[in-house]
Amino acid sequence: TLIWRIILVVTLLAVALMYMVRRAAHRLRLQQEDYRSIISSISDGVIKFAGLHGPFLFLSPNFLKMLGYSREEFLHNFGHDFASTIYEHDRESALSTMEQQLESGLHIDAEYRVRAKSGALIWMCHKGSPVSVDHGAPYIQSIIFDVSHNKEAAQAKRISDERYHFILEQHDIIIFEQNLESGHFSCSAQWLQTFGRVFNILEPDPQHTGIPVHEQDRERLAAFQTAVRQRPHHVKIALDLRLYDAEGQARWYRIEASNLTNAQ
Repeated sequence: TLIWRIILVVTLLAVALMYMVRRAAHRLRLQQEDYRSIISSISDGVIKFAGLHGPFLFLSPNFLKMLGYSREEFLHNFGHDFASTIYEHDRESALSTMEQQLESGLHIDAEYRVRAKSGALIWMCHKGSPVSVDHGAPYIQSIIFDVSHNKEAAQAKRISDERYHFILEQHDIIIFEQNLESGHFSCSAQWLQTFGRVFNILEPDPQHTGIPVHEQDRERLAAFQTAVRQRPHHVKIALDLRLYDAEGQARWYRIEASNLTNAQ
């Protein structure tokens, strides 16, 4: 009787243990499915790797899609060293930045280029953080964004600005700009070369000490300043007047201005 009781207790314990194991496995499977669902819904790439010079532990389909590789092709070329994925001309700088961030206890936030399967260079924004686990080696988990479009737009804007300033310099045009709410005033370098100092041509000067305008043109300048603030959006207003240059000579200038507004 005692032996049968012991067998019954052991059997019940075994059944209970199997139930708990299956329940834990089921919970883990649900968590993994949720994890995969979240990753698949992220349009950018998700990667996991064992250190800056360590192997890849996970690659999301969208990450591979961004670069045009199959999983087998990518692991064959880069699977054993995360650093090797970074374009060689960006590698040293990017790794140095990431190493400093990790040593300082910060999250990874870096930009670098990666060579796609097609041969094109893609700008990546890498945001990640180290993960420590109770049992096993730590790793780094990251989200990768394709920012090539932003980089190309910024490059195009820089070239456009340089071309714009070159044209202005070639035609002796002086540019100025004022925020009519804050009063902040800025002007091109040629302004200082012409007049010897910076003054705000759009700001009223009742004491006649700020703007080097000819005495006979002060009233017309005051009317121009008022008109700039009152004219409708994008309507250009012009004024011909005499200003004293850096050498004290009164010369004729034409001023053209438009009142622009932002979304607010």
